[in-house]
Amino acid sequence: MTTTPTGDTTSGDAIGGGTDGGAGGEIVEVVFTGEFDIATYERAEQQVEQAEQAEPELLVIDLSRLTFMDSSGVRLVLLARERADAARRRLAVRLGAGPARRVFDSLGLTTKFEVLPPAAAPSADEPAPEPGPGAAPGSSATRA
Repeated sequence: MTTTPTGDTTSGDAIGGGTDGGAGGEIVEVVFTGEFDIATYERAEQQVEQAEQAEPELLVIDLSRLTFMDSSGVRLVLLARERADAARRRLAVRLGAGPARRVFDSLGLTTKFEVLPPAAAPSADEPAPEPGPGAAPGSSATRA
């Protein structure tokens, strides 16, 4: 494997990463890029759990920028939904038209989740956020 999923948590359409948002009815988004499989699952799970600690009203898991995803990505989203339901939070996913969408469609899961359209990619002029504590390699953290 040449790439790992980079779990970036952002708010809105920024792709840099880290934790943005938090308690008080805000949105936290975790953006994954690269390949998502069993070898990268643990790192991805840690990123989602870190985002959940902010206790957002809405947690968005963005899988739309993945180049590969197996059932490990589905497992991550299903377990995140269980935790969101238990905490009375909303969970949504961004699937795009790539591998994540194909996996969710083939399993009949697309209708079982709140699916958001892909976020716009940042412009080349936007600086990447500074890395935050506990950020995965290739990701960074920002706080609103």
